[in-house]
Amino acid sequence: MFMPEPYSNTRESGSVVVMMSESMCTRVFMESGILAELAARSPMPVIGLLAHESSKREEYARRFPNVKFFTLADVFEGVELGLARKAHMYIDQRLEPYIGFYPLAMRLAMTHGFNEGKRQKGHKNLFHNPDTAGPLPHWKAVYDLMRAWYFSGLRFIHPGIARFFEKHNAHCLVVNNSQTPTVHPFAYTAKRMGLRTVNYVASWDHLVGKGALPAYYDAYIVQNGIMVDSLERYHGVSREKARITGWPLMDKYSLSRPVADYAAKMKSWGLDPSKPCVLMAGNTEINAPYEPNLFERILKWRNANGGPDKWQAVARPHPKDIRWKERFSALLNMPGVHVQSDTLGDMDELAMLLRHVSAVVCTGGSVLLDSLVNDRPLVGVTYDEGAPAGVNNSIGNYTMFHYREIMESGAFYRADDFDEVAHGISRALDNFNELSPNRRALAKTLVGELDGMAVTRVVDNILETSMAPSPALTR
Repeated sequence: MFMPEPYSNTRESGSVVVMMSESMCTRVFMESGILAELAARSPMPVIGLLAHESSKREEYARRFPNVKFFTLADVFEGVELGLARKAHMYIDQRLEPYIGFYPLAMRLAMTHGFNEGKRQKGHKNLFHNPDTAGPLPHWKAVYDLMRAWYFSGLRFIHPGIARFFEKHNAHCLVVNNSQTPTVHPFAYTAKRMGLRTVNYVASWDHLVGKGALPAYYDAYIVQNGIMVDSLERYHGVSREKARITGWPLMDKYSLSRPVADYAAKMKSWGLDPSKPCVLMAGNTEINAPYEPNLFERILKWRNANGGPDKWQAVARPHPKDIRWKERFSALLNMPGVHVQSDTLGDMDELAMLLRHVSAVVCTGGSVLLDSLVNDRPLVGVTYDEGAPAGVNNSIGNYTMFHYREIMESGAFYRADDFDEVAHGISRALDNFNELSPNRRALAKTLVGELDGMAVTRVVDNILETSMAPSPALTR
């Protein structure tokens, strides 16, 4: 079993290692301001460990000059594995499809009914593919053994991890998404070496459908009280470890967004800012493969009923939609329409749009919550336009466990067919305030007050945990 040796770990000379394990979560840390504020306020050096997007290392280094970035290659480079460790690694890799990350995640989801409406054999999203559960019996005892193994030192843990922490005298490890296969060896090593550990739970849906969490971190940063309940109920994490901070991305929505800036942006896109505007916000291709059909039909309906003079449109492909130009090609030359591109880092632009557009249409996703928080009338589409009979990916987005409060809120117009899409857009444009009380009540439940201080609260809690004396070495 892996057992790192104790090492000198002092508050004065230590460092805070921020492990960035997934692109969307890294976007949150960078675009919301968490990383910048942490680096500015921490008395210890801040190190960024890129577990993905290693090609962006130099770009990130320019953007955050007081953060030193490393990649996984830096962690593992030059560390020779003996025969015993190679055998251990081989065994670990062979066991992974049977009792590893995705089998554990799927069994947790099946136990509690997470992702039920999305589950489908062969689904490209492994969190929704029941085949990932593996061949072992679906008994609680089996799940408990799988969980115990996955979050233990019985796993293969590369010695380069301990070397990396020692070399940089790490005092604290902050993980921006622990629910990825890469993270556990780092977090477990940190605990065994006596480092402080912070688990930033990336989003409202992560506790109820994106894998299991270990209970050994010192602190868990979450956005609301519902997530605290989920930590305890589904992951066995003590409520005392939870830190509620509000939603960091929402800080941007508390800032002033002058109408003049919105008008200038619309004009730069060839749109008329004096006209009402509908934002058609895209989901991922996996979650909404027929979404281009929907957007195209909406615009054809508009063109037949007043055209661009009645209202303008902005189509926003999902930030992870790498095929957006191909998928939305029919929209590119339509009058009164702008199709955005490369939206992964444009949080300010999205915040500006959600402050000024007249309505939003989407098939679910985080932009649904963003829109309601910004008090935008919203049409939630729950069917697949142009799909074969019996196919409906979109409804699965709304039957996800974390959508319960939203579906019961009466805060948006639900559209189960195109007539209801058209009707919802018309109602939104004719009566902006119709569902506003419901939108505001839901936002307060899920997000809290938009006081612009969520990022500061996140950093406060990271610093509070990282500055605490290191715990005794775990044995």
